[in-house]
Amino acid sequence: MNNIVNKDNLFCDEYRALTLLEYPKELALVKQLIELVASAVESNEPDNTWSHNGICHMFAKSIADYLKMSYDNLQLGHFYATQMVFRTIVENIVCLDVIMRHPEQELWKYYLVQSYRNTLLCSGGKLKEREEKYFEEIYAEYGIETAFTEKTKKANSKRPFAYIDKDYGWTYKINNNFTFAGMCDLIDEQEYKDFKYMSMYAHGTSIHLKVSGFATMDNMMNMLSFYYYSLNRLVVMYCTKTIEPAFYKAIDKLERIITRYIKECE
Repeated sequence: MNNIVNKDNLFCDEYRALTLLEYPKELALVKQLIELVASAVESNEPDNTWSHNGICHMFAKSIADYLKMSYDNLQLGHFYATQMVFRTIVENIVCLDVIMRHPEQELWKYYLVQSYRNTLLCSGGKLKEREEKYFEEIYAEYGIETAFTEKTKKANSKRPFAYIDKDYGWTYKINNNFTFAGMCDLIDEQEYKDFKYMSMYAHGTSIHLKVSGFATMDNMMNMLSFYYYSLNRLVVMYCTKTIEPAFYKAIDKLERIITRYIKECE
């Protein structure tokens, strides 16, 4: 077991980690792909962090970092934790996709000021007068409309609300459903089905997950499929111009592995 992980320093699910010995080529391939994508994302780092390109880079880098984190959990046999990280990756991919699909709406500005405000609210509970003035200056600097920041009462609403107070209120120009399901509807409703599946691991609501061995070939292929999907998606969305040609050879290999497995199951 010490050949897999240093047990003196780390916890590990021995049973699941041992099953990984059956997938050395697949795991090496995933690691190579993550390294290639992470490098391509880094190559896109903009000069101005507080810009459309800067916010997109933050999302893309976080996705690459979470892919590394999920891979580390996978190597330790922490398959549940791997799937929990997948859930976060799905959410960040959708947010990045929405921002990149609508550059003319400058959604990144609304995401930025809402993030600023929510961070202060979470730490203090209520904005002080000087903080309110500070945000008024930010709204003016970024050209944020009062429709985004002021409370208003809409049809079928029980009480007035400000879009900036909604979880995904920063999408108010193109959205009227400020849930993650609403966000996914802007891209593809299948996104939310994937998110809900991953949420089962995050919230631990399924007894079937708790009692399952979760070390089958089906589950391994599901995880490999997720890596294929998310890595390919991130490249297409964000770093086609900076990705190394080796990525396409490696992603084709992973696709062939998954396709072969699907055909064998038919």
